[in-house]
Amino acid sequence: ADVDGDGWHSWVFWSQNFRRGSETSQRMVLDLNREVTRTGLPGFVYTQSILWDDLVLREERERVETRRRMEEEFERRWSKVHEGLILDKERTLARKRIELDRNRRKVEATRPWFDFGNDDASDPDSDSEDEEGAAAAGGDKKAHRIRTAKQKLERKMKKEEEKAKSRLVLVEEFEARLRDLDLENEETLSQMTRDFENNIMRSEGGAREGHKEGLDGALKALTAMQERRQVQAKEGVHGDLVWDLIEERVREAEIFVACFSEDYLRDEVCRREVTTAHRLGKKIVPLVVDAMPGMYKPPAPGVPLSGGESWWPPKDEIGNFF
Repeated sequence: ADVDGDGWHSWVFWSQNFRRGSETSQRMVLDLNREVTRTGLPGFVYTQSILWDDLVLREERERVETRRRMEEEFERRWSKVHEGLILDKERTLARKRIELDRNRRKVEATRPWFDFGNDDASDPDSDSEDEEGAAAAGGDKKAHRIRTAKQKLERKMKKEEEKAKSRLVLVEEFEARLRDLDLENEETLSQMTRDFENNIMRSEGGAREGHKEGLDGALKALTAMQERRQVQAKEGVHGDLVWDLIEERVREAEIFVACFSEDYLRDEVCRREVTTAHRLGKKIVPLVVDAMPGMYKPPAPGVPLSGGESWWPPKDEIGNFF
């Protein structure tokens, strides 16, 4: 399987100690890999430079993933806070609308009303004036009645006109009061809305600024840790990430070729690779590319030098796998 997602799958994993191995053995492994690849079994020689490239690439992915994770977490948290602020805004505005509407109804209840039924009542002062005028007029009653009726009508019309004007003024003043109250209520609600929106914007700005500081701090701490890890890797001290990278490469392969030498047996990375391949059930092929411990010692009686009973399998824990 393409474990690391790079679109390439190696069939053969060539495990060699490139830190201490001789140039001759290194060239031999590279040549063997090319020859085997030509047969249709692409191979992968895990050198220190490739391990370093994998480490740098994985650390870049770590930074990208850390940023993505923190951004998503912030957006989730801010979304909940934003929903709460919007809900508080709507509730407060709704309560304020109810309060303003209640006050308006109280004002509306004071609207001026007029009883037009009393407008036709006779004016006693006018009647007494008519009687006095009739007594003074003497015998000319008809002319006096006409003149009196005309005067009475004029007074009544003037009085009605004054009443109408007075009532109209009262109504206009009340309607103006209502309009002013409506404008005042509308401005109150608009100002509250603006205040809420400004508060939400300030809250979001503060939250994002705090998130940016937290993100910068997290990335700075991660970068510092990665730099320490790189220094340790150069010094041969490998952490979990290095072992994870090695295991991914071994897991991708079907065949594990252990390129043996005395330095290979002593190298921590190589020993870990062999252990990992055995644990993953890979087909392990031993290949001696340089001198092994005891290879050139005098052989046991009757044992040819090339047989190497004294040096094969390796006389340490790696030998248990071979």
